[in-house]
Amino acid sequence: WDIATGQEIKIPTGYTRPINYLALSPNGESCLIASNDNSLKLIELKGGKEIHYFKGHLNPIRQIAISPDGKMLVTCALNDPAIKLWNLTNGNLVKTFKGHSKEIWSLAFSPDGQKFASGSADQTVKIWDISSGKELLTYSGHKKPNFLDYVYSVAFSPDGKSLVSGTYTIKLIDTKTGNDKQTFIGHGMPCRWISFSSDGKSFYSTAADKTMKKWDIATGKEIKSIPIYAQPVVLLKDEKTAVTSFSDNGVYNEIKYISTSDGSLLMTFNGYHTTGHGRINSLAVSPDGKTALSGSDDYTIKL
Repeated sequence: WDIATGQEIKIPTGYTRPINYLALSPNGESCLIASNDNSLKLIELKGGKEIHYFKGHLNPIRQIAISPDGKMLVTCALNDPAIKLWNLTNGNLVKTFKGHSKEIWSLAFSPDGQKFASGSADQTVKIWDISSGKELLTYSGHKKPNFLDYVYSVAFSPDGKSLVSGTYTIKLIDTKTGNDKQTFIGHGMPCRWISFSSDGKSFYSTAADKTMKKWDIATGKEIKSIPIYAQPVVLLKDEKTAVTSFSDNGVYNEIKYISTSDGSLLMTFNGYHTTGHGRINSLAVSPDGKTALSGSDDYTIKL
């Protein structure tokens, strides 16, 4: 999609199962596509040529995170407590990380690319060292007796000293000690997405309660809350706008370009099926903020 015009640029084809997850490379020239057929492919955006096919997961991939330098990749899959590290240059499997007792819901690289964090259905957050493969710390502050509180989202602060993790509550964690630094309460549903501001003084979060909230790191207070249509959501680098999907009777079949100041609609991206299996599962935006990529249950990818 062209964000300036809302027009569809091209439609890569060939998939016969839903598209679960998309991730753009840091240079914006290639894209990772995870499908419900258990496949993970790296393709060129211009022409759609397949660069690598990553083989290793036996179940559909749930989450993808690319290192800041674009050289490494971590993935997790449905009903699998293991995490896989890949070389994005040659497509080879580098390591498998084991330590969680249940499946993984969220992944994020540290700003220096030396570590990554994982959030799991076992209600813990773990930070891992890339080179050694060792677990550096485990955070268990989300655990509650007889309460299902999966860690759906994790994100490192720009300086790498803190990590935010989201469940029904949101926690700010010290990445060296694993200690609590702050707790953020306000969403009525589990937090599914987190993104830090560029200065690291605040962060944004979204949840199934259809709100996007901005939080102050120092005080733990909510700065503002705006309505959003649904999830997934991608915050643009200017932090003034975001791309989100739109829910119509439970089917996520449109993409909206909104203002983060008040949630007002700036543009609608047309082209998805308006009936049937059109739910949008994943969104990605190019580094220059000019194009968006979406993957849907209707087996299509739209750029």
